Amino acid sequence: TMRGLGKGFCDARTVKRLERRQTCPQRAVVRELFIRLGLSKEYIKTRVVTEKQDAKTLIEEINNDINSLNWEEAEKKIPTIRKLLSLDDKVNLQAVLKMELNALRGQKKISAEEYNERLKKALELTIPFRTFLKEGRKYLTHMELLCIQNMMQYMDKKSEEYQLCLTRMEEYFQFYIDRNLQETVSGLFGTIMGYVASERANQGELERADKYNDLIIEGCLRYRRLLVLPSALYDRQWNYTAKREQ
Repeated sequence: TMRGLGKGFCDARTVKRLERRQTCPQRAVVRELFIRLGLSKEYIKTRVVTEKQDAKTLIEEINNDINSLNWEEAEKKIPTIRKLLSLDDKVNLQAVLKMELNALRGQKKISAEEYNERLKKALELTIPFRTFLKEGRKYLTHMELLCIQNMMQYMDKKSEEYQLCLTRMEEYFQFYIDRNLQETVSGLFGTIMGYVASERANQGELERADKYNDLIIEGCLRYRRLLVLPSALYDRQWNYTAKREQ
């Protein structure tokens, strides 16, 4: 019931107004509603739940190591982050498992099959993979989306599951494209839709790929987030060359 949903932090009238989009809730209310609904508390770009600055700093170091392909350095730091974070929180555990698996796979200590199997289990700490594959608008955290994208890299590209993942990613971010809200997910949009654009180009859908790359390039320049700009420009040029050769 509405009264049961808000019990302890807001009344039924507030829940009703939220449901009708007649009010903007405070962050504390959003957090409690997410918990009550069984959703992750990660409603902004936060990878872990902690107030410890040393934990946040170490997380960034590990992510930088992984992005720089310094797999061994990343693996060495993971035992420390396990001690700093509360792993009873599923969001924290999911983030740590993903970093750990990326470091192991980067060193080829685990196979692609084992990587995907274990990453799927990490994803399903917070959401069943089959839920992502279903039609319809859904709520996903940054970490959940990144887990799925990482899994896609080791799927059979010709499989029905892989093609469905591409479609669901497009549907997920189309919501933001239609409303010109890419900046609210600008980091993820560039990373994931850049991957989708590359795959669509490989499938011969060059115009579709160009549409995504143009949005990524525009967003990089507008919001001064240039990390994925080189790859988007490269893909745009690759598509241009492919079109001329047709």
